[in-house]
Amino acid sequence: NGTININGNNSGGMVFLSEIDNSGENVVNNGNININSGAANSFGIYSSVGTSKFTNEGNIKLLSSTKAIGLRNEGGQLSNGNSGIISITNGTSNIGLYITGGTSENRGEINISNGSDNTAVYATGTGTSVTNSGDIDAVSSGKIKGIIITDNASMTNSKNIKLDGIRVSRYICIKFGYFCFFGNRKCGY
Repeated sequence: NGTININGNNSGGMVFLSEIDNSGENVVNNGNININSGAANSFGIYSSVGTSKFTNEGNIKLLSSTKAIGLRNEGGQLSNGNSGIISITNGTSNIGLYITGGTSENRGEINISNGSDNTAVYATGTGTSVTNSGDIDAVSSGKIKGIIITDNASMTNSKNIKLDGIRVSRYICIKFGYFCFFGNRKCGY
């Protein structure tokens, strides 16, 4: 329920590397994680544990950072919950939710305001699955990307994705993956 401030390069707020013996939502973050300016290549929450669920119900803020990630899931079960908010403000090449080889869901909000080359959701790799039932809202005068799906990953979307910028480079980019958007009933590879 407190605040974690990340100020150094290659740093993280919370790391989950082994199973936790509980049922349901095993670990829930209700606090604030700030990835501050100068904290390049850092992350808010990282999981590689496929048997335990980890959920963000707090605020993760990427503040003028470079190549930082809000939630980083590499083979685990990591989600942004109903009250979870991931915000990218300014900065370059940041990602709100990154998934490879695991299962993730955004039920909360992912917001991008300004910066360049920032991405809301990036899913890659066979066995990777992500569901968006929350809101993605990106407004920037720089280049922004909504969703990137590569290398046989899959994503299902049932909520709003809004990109508004002078240079929207990608709304949805699919490279050898699968995407299903229930609002328009469009699915494709």
